[in-house]
Amino acid sequence: MLRIRAMSEEPTKDEAAAEAAKETAPAGAAAAAGALPPEELAQLRRRAEERDKLFERLQRAVADLDNFQKRVKRDRQLAEEAKLRQFVKDLLPVVDDMERLDAALSGALSPDDVCTAVRLLRDKARSVFGAWKIEEIEAAGAQFDPAFHEAVRFQETGDAPAGAVVEDMRRGYTMRGDVLRASQVVVAKEPAKPPAAGDAADAEPAEGAGKE
Repeated sequence: MLRIRAMSEEPTKDEAAAEAAKETAPAGAAAAAGALPPEELAQLRRRAEERDKLFERLQRAVADLDNFQKRVKRDRQLAEEAKLRQFVKDLLPVVDDMERLDAALSGALSPDDVCTAVRLLRDKARSVFGAWKIEEIEAAGAQFDPAFHEAVRFQETGDAPAGAVVEDMRRGYTMRGDVLRASQVVVAKEPAKPPAAGDAADAEPAEGAGKE
């Protein structure tokens, strides 16, 4: 004869444990199914660490490049200023000679002495230019070149071919091949052709006919 337990009777410890196992078993199985193996987890952690290290290296590289560009710009400015100071320093003796010449002109100087002093100043200035690779543009007699010459006017002449420079109005200069100032020049052009003899003969009767 079966023994029927009353509804009010509490379950035993074994029965309660069995019920709890049934309830937690599906959740535990699902968690176990979704979890990654330890090897894959370790690999993901290593990749994350490598990514962070690469990002830090990239940030440092960008900062180093920015500092390098600033340093190059600053060094270039300092170098240009140093060159400019040296150029002015080289010109100071020429200025000193000009001041001495100005003081001497207030006294009694012959025209020959003045011309000699001016030539000395010019030669000293040219020596400074030569040290800085500043050269004069040879324009007279050369073919007009817009890269080195600036045409001030054109002159009809039969003594030079058309397009040739016949006069250098203001000398130009180059520095290491680059034009500092173009030469202002007068350029030759072909003289205007006189009217043909036949055209002149035809024009005279026409003028006479008009007067009658």
